[in-house]
Amino acid sequence: MEWIPFEEFEEQIHKSTRKSVTRERIANNRVVVGQLQERYPSGKEWLSSPLEEKSIQFGDTSELGYILFWAWQKKIYLNLEYRHLLYNYLIQRYGVAGSANRIKKSVRESALLTDNEWEVIKATSKTKRKVIKAVVFLILFSMKPFAELTDDDLDKTPLVYERLMSKKMVNDLRLKLGYTHKIVRKSRPSHWTTILFTHPSWGEMFREYHNYLVRANAKPIYIIRVGQYLKILMDYLELHSLKDCSQFTWEDFESLTNFLLSDNREVSSVNVMIAKYKKFFLWGANENGFFPKKLEFPESFWKSLSKQAKERSRKGNGRAFTDENIADEIVKILTKYQPENELEQLCLFFWRIIVSCPARFSFVLNLQAEDALQRLPNEPNAYGIYSRNADKAGNKGGQFPFVDRLGIDAVSALQTRAKVANFPTLYNDETKDRYVHLFQLSESPWVLNRHIVWEFFNNKIKPKVSSILKLEESSLGGAHGFRHHILTEILKQTGSLEATQVAAGHSNSTMTKTYIKSAHAKKALLYRAIDKYEQGEITGKFYLRLIEALTTNEPTSELLYDLTKELTMEEFIKKHGRRTEMGFCFDEDSTCRHYLKCWSCPSFMMTRKEIEGAVKLLKELTFQFIEFKDESVDFSYENTIAQNKLTAIGLIKERLMDLKISEEEITSMVFN
Repeated sequence: MEWIPFEEFEEQIHKSTRKSVTRERIANNRVVVGQLQERYPSGKEWLSSPLEEKSIQFGDTSELGYILFWAWQKKIYLNLEYRHLLYNYLIQRYGVAGSANRIKKSVRESALLTDNEWEVIKATSKTKRKVIKAVVFLILFSMKPFAELTDDDLDKTPLVYERLMSKKMVNDLRLKLGYTHKIVRKSRPSHWTTILFTHPSWGEMFREYHNYLVRANAKPIYIIRVGQYLKILMDYLELHSLKDCSQFTWEDFESLTNFLLSDNREVSSVNVMIAKYKKFFLWGANENGFFPKKLEFPESFWKSLSKQAKERSRKGNGRAFTDENIADEIVKILTKYQPENELEQLCLFFWRIIVSCPARFSFVLNLQAEDALQRLPNEPNAYGIYSRNADKAGNKGGQFPFVDRLGIDAVSALQTRAKVANFPTLYNDETKDRYVHLFQLSESPWVLNRHIVWEFFNNKIKPKVSSILKLEESSLGGAHGFRHHILTEILKQTGSLEATQVAAGHSNSTMTKTYIKSAHAKKALLYRAIDKYEQGEITGKFYLRLIEALTTNEPTSELLYDLTKELTMEEFIKKHGRRTEMGFCFDEDSTCRHYLKCWSCPSFMMTRKEIEGAVKLLKELTFQFIEFKDESVDFSYENTIAQNKLTAIGLIKERLMDLKISEEEITSMVFN
């Protein structure tokens, strides 16, 4: 930690065009450096001295220039032991008029900051001074020219941002200069930083758990949620005058659970919270005094809650809209809304895509501008939204169909905008990829984010819908509600769970069924079944049972109840149908065995697959009738046996004709 000889520093002193000025500068610096080295035999002694004793002044010259040169040459900035001492010293010197300019001038004279960089910084409006300070400090502490600073360098010198500015502002400058493709998002206060980390007794413990979640690669949104739940746990402790959970028994856990339920939370939400609390307690048990030494979870109580949550989920509407008019009204408002600025225009485009396509929120938000709109591979006349990244279900090249032009036009406009603006590629930390984003800007925040999108929807769209429909804003749902809504409409139109599954991007039909649980979706099977009757794919008076199910709010039997569930027609027939000679019987008592009764029975249904069996029976009855007629001595159409056979023949022909088979075709099939 020796001082550098003055002669080496002398060569770095900026030379003036006037020799007398240069001589004076050298002489003054020689005096200052001499006094500095006389007072402090080594640099270590100077660093360890009080801040108020570090300054040495002679005329208009101070020790600052020599200290900057010495710290750079000796790489003092890289020494973690002395970094804060240097930082505090430089901050003190910034408080003295003229000293800040000396540091900036020294950095510029050393070619650590180019003229172009300087001009870009000066153009940074209100934050110019803060940016200059932070940039200068980063250069000094990283010991690199500004152009050579890396993303890691910004992370390695957090002390620079403690009092001056956020890391984001420096990174925004680097983005403008083309030195990085990585976006630093504006940090928002969380319960972790504002409450948990600052707790006088358990702050360090909470910090350890936070770091544990980070090391476990937990998603940021998961970590935020855990912070919220731990804050609620601390509220519970405060309410019961408890300092920690060290004395917790199963009764306390049960009490905590009831506390969660008392705040009008859904059982399913409390169930999720319990799972996260369990992980927290399992992590800290026997490791920290905050936790009980022996964990006694109320497993039976929690299992009963889990069952309740599953049952409510089975019977509930999921996240679908509570009112079918909500979706239509939101679309109307989005169609008419006039954006006030560029950010609102992007938000408007985002929501127009959401209401037109069953893609997930994050999938749309992270779309690439290039190739985002493509024709569907299985339907060339239709369009879908496409991403080369995997969706939530892990599907590579995920693609979701558009159901109207509103979203198609929005994507097209965004692609044109990105092409005209010639945006640079930016790195997306969520997708681990670099590309031009569909929702990109030329200035900070650079890319549309969740907060901006939801703020627009909650403040500009929801209040209008709430006012028109006279509904609470909290009941209006959002992006996931539209995903449910669109998938339900696809199911209604196609009657195919498989088609709905493909549109949803689900890997299995079980997940798809959980999305079509709304009161409207539950009737999709019925609408489709009635459509099948009308299209000639199904026949029989079971049609009347479908009408009954549609008009009955409370099903009176398991069969009618299942008609309102998210079953496919094939699943329903397999569960409740009893195959007969020519169709299926849905008589719940299963007591009838006479096929002649089927044709007038509301429990009978026949599909096109049963045509062959029906023709076989028709053929048999027809020839029996012909034989009976030929062998009868006094044949009469009034004969009871003849009437029964003719009635059966007529009913079978009627059902076949319901299936769009002409009388000529029936005759041909019977007699050929």
